[in-house]
Amino acid sequence: MGPCGTNLCGRVFKGDLGAAAQDPLEDIIVELRDSNGVVVQTAMTAADGLYSFASSPANAYLTVSAGRNQVASPGRRTAAPGNQYHDFTLSGVPARITVTGPPGTFVLITPAGAPFYATPPTIDFRAGTTPPPVYSGAIGLSGQADIRVPRGAYGLTCWEPVETSGQTQYVRAPSSGVMAVPGGVLEPQNDPPAVVACPQPG
Repeated sequence: MGPCGTNLCGRVFKGDLGAAAQDPLEDIIVELRDSNGVVVQTAMTAADGLYSFASSPANAYLTVSAGRNQVASPGRRTAAPGNQYHDFTLSGVPARITVTGPPGTFVLITPAGAPFYATPPTIDFRAGTTPPPVYSGAIGLSGQADIRVPRGAYGLTCWEPVETSGQTQYVRAPSSGVMAVPGGVLEPQNDPPAVVACPQPG
């Protein structure tokens, strides 16, 4: 009898370049499909990346429910209960950055070494254009913004709202360059997330 007993099981690991070998992914949905491709059951991976199904229809196969910009490898696996792990890797799972600061602050995350912006960029998503690899958000009433990014190292720029003579102006902080997001290269599904506070303007 195989490692899964009479069940159908396997694991999902991080597939991004640089991720540790056999580094598991939690809360990933695995789908069991019948021979017509219809999803008949789903399972979610545990902290060790393991998923399990108690039964399987004839000629079934497995797929990973990949999110936007995510790629599972292999794309599918034939379901064979009991005889082996049915493992997948999943690339493109984001890392997390939590930015803290005054509500209403505009936050811009840029890859380490990328050109910095003196003013908030206007991003063009029209067909035929290539948007810059930047990630943005606004700090809410909770005092934080949660931003998802691909694996990598990043810098932070904030534009904080400041009242001057009854008008709101947005002041860049830091005044030049960027502040490095702590943690170096952020790995997918990092827990806890990298936390960084917007610097004070001026």
